[in-house]
Amino acid sequence: MQRMRSGALLCAALFWSAAASASAADLMQAWRAAQQHDPEFAAAQAAHQSGAAQRRQSGALWRPSVEFTAGAGLASSDSATRGASFSAPGMGSSNGVSFDTSVNNGTMQRWALSARQPLLSGERSAQARQLELAADIAEIEWGNANQALMLRVAERYFDVVLAADTLRVLRRQQA
Repeated sequence: MQRMRSGALLCAALFWSAAASASAADLMQAWRAAQQHDPEFAAAQAAHQSGAAQRRQSGALWRPSVEFTAGAGLASSDSATRGASFSAPGMGSSNGVSFDTSVNNGTMQRWALSARQPLLSGERSAQARQLELAADIAEIEWGNANQALMLRVAERYFDVVLAADTLRVLRRQQA
């Protein structure tokens, strides 16, 4: 029991001496390198960017939309009416009249421009809320990934520093 306690004290003393002797710039360099090369962190960064895009999409649901439509056509039409009767004031009445109309190679063109602004929409409100929640989740996961990476880097860094100090102490003891 005494030996275990002294071993724990020795480890704690080595840890604190290692932490005190560790250069902050070296730890920061390790942190920056890990940010650039850690695959878990890269995946979390991509998810964070996706969450930011979802937040922008949430706002875009309520923006006005503009729609442009156009159409063109070509048609021919013939119509004939025979045996019609009509009367008009000042012209008298006529019987057995024929009306013939024809359109050959008639063209049709049409275009429309419309803008819509959503004011109330339960569906859009639900979609916007879902996108906002997804963005919030991505933000929280990003913070967790940052903290997890910091912890992994610090643990590995101080493991190396502690191992180097342990090796130095063991070499002194051996000498």
